[in-house]
Amino acid sequence: MTIEINDPVIAAARKTMDEYRMLDGVKGVLVAVSGGSDSMCLLHVMRVLLKDTGTTLGAVHINHMIRGKAADSDEEFVKKTCLELGIPCSCCRRDVPAVSAQTGESEEECGRRLRYEIFSSAPQDHVVAVAHNMNDSAETVLFNLARGTGMKGLGGIPPMRDRIIRPLIDVCKDDILSFCERYGIGYVTDATNGDTDISRNRIRHAVIPQLTRINPAAVENIARCGRLVRNENGLLEDLARELLDTASVSGKLMTDALQRAHPVLRSKAVRLYLNDNGVRSAEYRHIDFISDNTGKDFSITLPGGRILNGNKDLISFVDSDPIPCAPRDTVIDTLPFETCFLSYKITVSALDSLPRGEANGMTEYYADLDKTDFPLSLTGRREGDSLKTSARSHTKSFKKLCGERKIGARKRYGLPVIRNGDGVPIVIHPFGTDLRFRADATSKNILRISIGGCKDEQA
Repeated sequence: MTIEINDPVIAAARKTMDEYRMLDGVKGVLVAVSGGSDSMCLLHVMRVLLKDTGTTLGAVHINHMIRGKAADSDEEFVKKTCLELGIPCSCCRRDVPAVSAQTGESEEECGRRLRYEIFSSAPQDHVVAVAHNMNDSAETVLFNLARGTGMKGLGGIPPMRDRIIRPLIDVCKDDILSFCERYGIGYVTDATNGDTDISRNRIRHAVIPQLTRINPAAVENIARCGRLVRNENGLLEDLARELLDTASVSGKLMTDALQRAHPVLRSKAVRLYLNDNGVRSAEYRHIDFISDNTGKDFSITLPGGRILNGNKDLISFVDSDPIPCAPRDTVIDTLPFETCFLSYKITVSALDSLPRGEANGMTEYYADLDKTDFPLSLTGRREGDSLKTSARSHTKSFKKLCGERKIGARKRYGLPVIRNGDGVPIVIHPFGTDLRFRADATSKNILRISIGGCKDEQA
């Protein structure tokens, strides 16, 4: 059935695209198609809106390899649909379960990150259209509100960001389903969408229905509120940037300009100042402390270890450079293995028995190879890392281990960690091998981990 150009969903998408000028200077649109109702609706909407415009249309499907044969079936469905519609389709595969196990992310977080990495590889004169809708934005507002957020989080999902556009952001889920039914558009259903162990699904299936019992227009009202907050926050961000420009002198902040400003703008200017200087993970307690103590003597250590000092005249960083981030996680799936990790040279190998003595210039750690699950990984520290160093001791947190050895923040962020296949630390350098993996006289197969210096590692 031919889709009517004046269909309400088509009209809503056109209005959103025009309002945010989503296609200005764009030569091509890639629609992210999972095969679900939202993305199938978006694919047909964009096919109608781009007809005879000269803007090319393509599709991209990402198989996250989470649902086995079901995911493969979805991929084939998208390929077949695009072939029938004459739309070029690129299919990508990413092993989300394997990657998330290595990085410690949830599968949901990992999948999202990998998706957007793929999207960012699109040609510079193309945009990627994703199928977030009004319900998604309302659910995001509630999710952020529940876990704690500010104005940015209460703004929901923005209609566009960089080269990502969301033409259906003002269309509700019911209208999308009606559109698919009206025009006989097929789609697949992801069984995990009903899994209420996932926070967003719990909001979708339990919280939203209760709110719509209070007011049938709850989703629309929450999304509208998000839009208002997002627009007002944009104005405040602009004003805060102007304040920051006024207060900044040679990388420092003049307190008099900040003290004259409204507390809301002062806090936002402080956050912008931290972001501009590479501190992007500051929490509200850090921002509030700095804002409340502007014009007073203070010193605060920020996430990443950078120190910010203040007095009656100026606020400035003590150190000139941010702490270097640890390299990307490295998978260890074959032995022997050798690499450099920041200033450390690391080798991992298998032995038949425990050796005597230590390798020259290297610190040796020995684990029972039969107690480990491959692939292992080499990473920096992660939240929650701990080590059990002896039978009589309790498990000690990474922070406590560093405190006992008086290892400062600048060095501790680069300490190497060898992890088991499930992400549990086997070795945290320089603290030792976890007792649960440690080799002893009964071990038949030994994992030797040698850590030394690629260059001078004295701190």
